[in-house]
Amino acid sequence: MTDPSQAQGGGLIGRERELAAIVESLDQAAKSKGRAILVSGEAGIGKSRLVREALEEASAKGFSVLQGACFPDNAQPFLPFSTALGSALFQEEEYVSFAQVLVIDDAGLLVARASPREAEDIDADIFAGMLTAVQNFVKDSFGGQEGSLGRLEYGNMKILMERLRGAILVAIFKGAEHEDMHGMARSVAQKMGAQYGETLETWEGRDSLVSPVKAEAESLASMRFLVRRSLEGVRLDNERARIADHILGELALRAPSNPVLLVIEDIHWADESSLFVIEYLARSIGAERISVIATLRREEGKKAAALADRLMAEGAATEVPVSTMDEAGAMALINAAFSPNDFPQDFAQRLAKDCRGNPFFLTELLRQMASDGNISAKEGRFRLDARAVTVPSTIEEMAQRRLDGLDPDAMTMAEYVSCIGREFAVSAALSLRTLKDPTLAFEKLRSHGVVQAHVADEIGQVPVKASFAHALFQDAVYKNISPRWKSAYHKSLGEHYERAYDGRLAEAIYELARHFSMTSEHAKAYGYCMKAGEKAEGAYAVEQAITFYASADRIGQKAGAADGDTVKERLGDLYSLAGDFKTSLGSYSALLRPEREPRKRADAHRRMADVYEKMAEFEKGEEECRLGLDLLGEGECVEKTRLLLTLGKVTMRTGDYARAISITRNGLETAKRLDDKREVGRARHLLGSILCFKGDYEEALENLRDAVDIRRSLGDISELSGSLNNIGNVHMRRGALDQALEHYKASLELDRKAGDRMGVANTLTNIASVYLEMGKPDEAIPPLEESIAIEKRIGDMHGTATSLINLNIAHYLRGDLNRAMAMLVEAKGICEKFGLKYESIFCYNCLCEIYSKLKRFGEARESAERALAVSREIETRDGESMALMNLGSVYRETQELGRALETLGLARSMMEELGSIQAPNCDYELGLLWKAKGDPGKAREFFELALAGYEKSGDAANVQKVREALKGPEGAS
Repeated sequence: MTDPSQAQGGGLIGRERELAAIVESLDQAAKSKGRAILVSGEAGIGKSRLVREALEEASAKGFSVLQGACFPDNAQPFLPFSTALGSALFQEEEYVSFAQVLVIDDAGLLVARASPREAEDIDADIFAGMLTAVQNFVKDSFGGQEGSLGRLEYGNMKILMERLRGAILVAIFKGAEHEDMHGMARSVAQKMGAQYGETLETWEGRDSLVSPVKAEAESLASMRFLVRRSLEGVRLDNERARIADHILGELALRAPSNPVLLVIEDIHWADESSLFVIEYLARSIGAERISVIATLRREEGKKAAALADRLMAEGAATEVPVSTMDEAGAMALINAAFSPNDFPQDFAQRLAKDCRGNPFFLTELLRQMASDGNISAKEGRFRLDARAVTVPSTIEEMAQRRLDGLDPDAMTMAEYVSCIGREFAVSAALSLRTLKDPTLAFEKLRSHGVVQAHVADEIGQVPVKASFAHALFQDAVYKNISPRWKSAYHKSLGEHYERAYDGRLAEAIYELARHFSMTSEHAKAYGYCMKAGEKAEGAYAVEQAITFYASADRIGQKAGAADGDTVKERLGDLYSLAGDFKTSLGSYSALLRPEREPRKRADAHRRMADVYEKMAEFEKGEEECRLGLDLLGEGECVEKTRLLLTLGKVTMRTGDYARAISITRNGLETAKRLDDKREVGRARHLLGSILCFKGDYEEALENLRDAVDIRRSLGDISELSGSLNNIGNVHMRRGALDQALEHYKASLELDRKAGDRMGVANTLTNIASVYLEMGKPDEAIPPLEESIAIEKRIGDMHGTATSLINLNIAHYLRGDLNRAMAMLVEAKGICEKFGLKYESIFCYNCLCEIYSKLKRFGEARESAERALAVSREIETRDGESMALMNLGSVYRETQELGRALETLGLARSMMEELGSIQAPNCDYELGLLWKAKGDPGKAREFFELALAGYEKSGDAANVQKVREALKGPEGAS
């Protein structure tokens, strides 16, 4: 007899069609036509079995096979991909160290100087000036007593000072600060004072006497402090795209020698970051020798199901649903397990019905029947006992029956490993100390088919990793453990990881946080959850970070934590980044307690204002800023600067540019008085942006150039790129296209250097827009196609629609109306599906132009009228002016000259008021209209206006077009 749970080991039963579909996809991938396959079905239906068979086929075809899986209890970001690739995907930690550590004796002499190996040298003149500043500060401010001297800033350096017996310890750093840095400097100073104070008081310059002091300084300089990455200005999808692109690159590196198959199981348990990567890969492998197979239960993962629907609609994936097994399949499975047999004809039919066609249910029932003696062998043939067989009502009950056969030790082991997860290290399983022989208990689970070994040691004897044979076993065990024992198991596992990772706990921080958070070890749980949250933030794994911080928030009071407000602030930041604005506001509002310092409450109001600005609730955002500023009163501090700049941004969003400029200038002056270089840069950038919107281009350029200088000096690539891009925008509005192109290209170079995929896409679109304004469609097409490819991978539908519209313009200018129309149809579909009304206006306006060119004036008028209606609905005057111009052009073509004159006149007035770069096009239309009306003088007047506009923008093609119009008799005066 074959164990029915293994009955399919010799071949796949009843899934030939599904396997053929996967194999066909693999064959296509081998020809550089990669595709994602989504294998879907309920628990126990045979998805994993089908995938195992596909893996064998892929291996036989020469594929490199990489495997990962998602788990409901996993907290490690991007685990399925790091498992599959066997390497870390990102640098989760960011550290800060002291750039210099000095010891200066009471006579002002430098006793010791130390710095980490990787630190950049401080210029000698700067160092001398800083040393003088420290000496003067000490001399002017403090006496000879030991204790903290405090801190000061010198340029972009921050300086911590601690007095000790006979000397001053000076610790210098740049950039981010960790809360432990000052405490560690104080601790080292106290040690120096206690052990070497007498030597320092009598020191006369002999280096050998102070070598222990130098050693302590070097020890402090070598320390690294983990800092939390700032989330301000972070675009979550962009960071996820950076990681996804890295994963794609790793797969592509393997593909030239052998095609690659990446298998990710159980994506219904995947976090949003991992789902993003799957979606990105599916959209990106169409021309690669890469295939991706993902399994999912649609009913258990709404986000994964929605992902599957999107990819199917886009044609980026094929779904292979695994359906229930029919009577023939059931019979084949029975015969594979019990052959030869004398079972009744209707046995397979009854079992298929009772088990609802679920292969796992069926094999478990057969196994139970054999164990209970309902199936037995006589004279070499299997027979069915006539006794009735009780069939459980659910598949979960069927799984529980297998577990009921375990003895107490094996069941204890099952409970323990269920607390680890679906997959686990065997060393963790064997750490259970309440059993006399945990190895024997583990072997009982293996022999009973509840768990299975995966990876053995080098000799191939001892299993290193194992997993539950099916997720249903783990689910059934874990949910039935009593709370007391569950807590005890998690505590034991947490202690195991502490022992196993002693001296390198950061490597196991996710497991430590997860296990201790399930225990009454509140202090440990709080500390580990905070560190795990910080590490998850470093990987931009927002959902996992929220989980850890929420646990820390829940247990903080029990743990006696003093920094509960820090947790709430971080949760607010993360919820905002994830787009959960309501919950973010709730976290921030908890920071407004009256007993908190006014500056801290003011900062909470600023954060709430930022959230309201994202929600486009500008009045509420302004109210939060005002509340924060009221708390600060007349004093000046960095919180005040930030509040003023946030208020300026919120006011800009309402269109009140004059007031926004006044507020932002106030913030700029405050930042200058505080000598806060970074905030001065932010203020200059914001002020330049507002002035650009207002049309004060020279002053806008002045401020943006100052922002560029500051951000370049600070080495902030991302912010520097933003300022360069905005300078390009100003030049674009002024019609200085060569200068706009120069700054966009400089911005693009920085975006590529920073790995900012969304920034690259946006800037490529801007570059293409310049080429289009120059009348160079051939040069606009490559950047637009690259931008669209990036935007589709990321899932940026707004950017995709915008780039498709611009690509349509390029093909239109080249005279390829069919391709132009195809771009518009795709863009319009995206706009309608995702409610992008502003972008839809451009689609309708461009469609009008193409229909007019094709002499289909009825459709052209309908498109222009639709553009006009949507423009007025959302109150956008630039869209309305374009729609009016196109409608006027249609009226001219259909000889409705009176209506054309009225409509074009209204369009031109609006464009003149807005300073629109489309005004020359409207002037040209008016020239054509007056030509049609038989007034050559008026025609020439408007043609010359159009010519001047085109010459200013460098649009050579349109310049030539107008000159041709001026040559004719109707264009002459």
